[in-house]
Amino acid sequence: MKVLVFAGTTEGRKIAEWLDEHQIESYVSVATEYGSTLLEACKYVHVMCGRMNVEEMEAFLVEKQIDVVVDATHPFAEVVTENIQSACKKCGTEYIRCLRSFDVSGEMSEHMKIVSSIPEAVSYLEGTSGNILISTGSKELQEYTKLTDYKERCYARVLSVKESVEKSIALGFEGKHLIAMQGPFSKEMNTAMLKSVDASYFVTKESGKTGGFYEKLEAARACDVTLIVIGRPAEEGESVGEVCAKLQELVKQQKNVKQQTSAKSQKSATQQKSAEVREAGDDRNSHNHTQYIWKAQKQLRTGYTTGSCAAAAAKAAAHMLFTGEEIKEVSLVTPSGVKLYLEVQGSVKTEHAVYCAIRKDSGDDPDVTNGTPVYAFVSMPSVNGESDPLPDVCGVISGSSKDRSSEEPWGITECPNIVLKAGRGIGRVTKKGLEQRIGEPAINVVPRQMICGAVWEELKASGFADDLPVEIVIWIPEGETLASKTFNPRLGIEGGISVLGTSGIVEPMSEKALTDTIFLDMKMKREQGYDYCFVVPGNYGVDFLRESIGYTEEKTVKCSNYIGEVIDDAVRLGMKGILLVGHIGKLVKIAAGIMNTHSKQADGRMEILAAHAAMAGARREVSERLMQCVTTVDALEVLKEEGLLESVMATIMERIEEHLTYRAGETLLIGAIVFSKEMGILGKTKDADRLLEYMQN
Repeated sequence: MKVLVFAGTTEGRKIAEWLDEHQIESYVSVATEYGSTLLEACKYVHVMCGRMNVEEMEAFLVEKQIDVVVDATHPFAEVVTENIQSACKKCGTEYIRCLRSFDVSGEMSEHMKIVSSIPEAVSYLEGTSGNILISTGSKELQEYTKLTDYKERCYARVLSVKESVEKSIALGFEGKHLIAMQGPFSKEMNTAMLKSVDASYFVTKESGKTGGFYEKLEAARACDVTLIVIGRPAEEGESVGEVCAKLQELVKQQKNVKQQTSAKSQKSATQQKSAEVREAGDDRNSHNHTQYIWKAQKQLRTGYTTGSCAAAAAKAAAHMLFTGEEIKEVSLVTPSGVKLYLEVQGSVKTEHAVYCAIRKDSGDDPDVTNGTPVYAFVSMPSVNGESDPLPDVCGVISGSSKDRSSEEPWGITECPNIVLKAGRGIGRVTKKGLEQRIGEPAINVVPRQMICGAVWEELKASGFADDLPVEIVIWIPEGETLASKTFNPRLGIEGGISVLGTSGIVEPMSEKALTDTIFLDMKMKREQGYDYCFVVPGNYGVDFLRESIGYTEEKTVKCSNYIGEVIDDAVRLGMKGILLVGHIGKLVKIAAGIMNTHSKQADGRMEILAAHAAMAGARREVSERLMQCVTTVDALEVLKEEGLLESVMATIMERIEEHLTYRAGETLLIGAIVFSKEMGILGKTKDADRLLEYMQN
């Protein structure tokens, strides 16, 4: 099971730590880099820093195949919660809301006034006198500028991050009227601040116990100050304990389903294998599909692809049509050599046709198509040309081997009279760059060969003439709904999912599916006539392109952590040039030749910065400070303080260029731009500006 936690509160951090403790692969989204440092010790939790809009959330849920989303954002982050709920609804992902279990009404006293919003608090304060300490954050600070003499009366306490400080200063909160500090704040700290600004009022949100509400209330009482409380929006949710219990139950349910599926598959495979051994003699080298691999110190069960399902369904239908024998199980040898024994479902036989289904089993891989039935309709007209109509649910949309003129029909030279068509739920190609032409069904070459080859073998084995016309229609009833949860819409595949698989076997937690998608994305750019493109690891790069360069989505490829692979793809596709644009936290690793930037593969960020600082003449204590930094933002501040930032980035960019150029070879022009959100562009390789010109023309 894969879990995504939006962790804007202490509760979110606790849930993330629980997931790590229970070794559940999870992703945690935090808004600031400071938030990411709180979870860096976690082994099974991948921390992502930066805000996502609803489209980016949807893309992430699909890309990572998230099963459950836990929304542990701040109670007042209403827009964020709405976006999370919308993304989950569109992607069909389970949503759990975690709330702070706290009711301020039980704390009513003469030192507290509850209001429903910040504008209401401002309206109340306008009729008062005396200084005000504001601790509601920088986002809504502008509301307080409506107060008369706000620059004299108001003192803003905000997070000690550049964005918050700059925003506060721009609004007129500066000097002693701006307090930039990171909590938590004790009663004593709050008391000292209230006294230092001579406050009569202390404004806070209903932040709950973990948000330091009691410490603020006690400080207000001690200083005889009125605590103005912005009441939280009413909503339903669950406590941390309840969320963790629910997650544990979901894990248990998923394990039970997999165990039952595995046991059932093993039983079916054993029965079928025994029958085939009796019929064919010694078949001891065959084995059923229940195989295991080790990934991330876990034993995981393999599954089988949609291509294998389609081929097995077509083979079963053909066998029943040609022999008249009804079968409940069918065997299929995959391109990888693994022999599958699969249960046949929902078979229906008419005079000249049979259709049936094979249910997809992705093993321990969290594939959105897991459990989906894949149908095959196989028909063979009688001697006088009579044929049976297709089922109403099938609805042929496109595709015929005979539409391909003189080309090999679906790559099968031995069976020219077999016609393969796609029905409902199979996507149709609408853009250049994929294996199929525009307008053709999204059934890849290897599955086509498997489907037609399986039917042709049954045709020969049954004694029918090889040249008899046979029609096959593959359809997936749930395909159109499932397609919205995949990359198909982005790749220009409309109306359903793709029938995929080169080996016939699904390997859990395989990186190949993601790198294949990255390759396809770049291939489509190339087919659409783009010789140059931007490459960004993720949303940071996209945001930077949009804000600083001018975002051109049609020329941008997201490569995640796979820097080396995307360079290889560009060379393979004959691209003329790529410009890598990314955050210092990712791209600094390239200076050491690290081409997979995932933290589980390699880190070395501080080692690289410290080494280049030493080359620039840094004292030993400076290198030690750099090695103790948690984030690259902290390290950059150290370098800036020491006057070393420019020289360090110059040598780092030289090394980045050296490693990129070596990987790209002589045919691909390659460059890089490295930036940070706080300091903007930190460095460029020598060809970066030239590549920018090419892409902007």
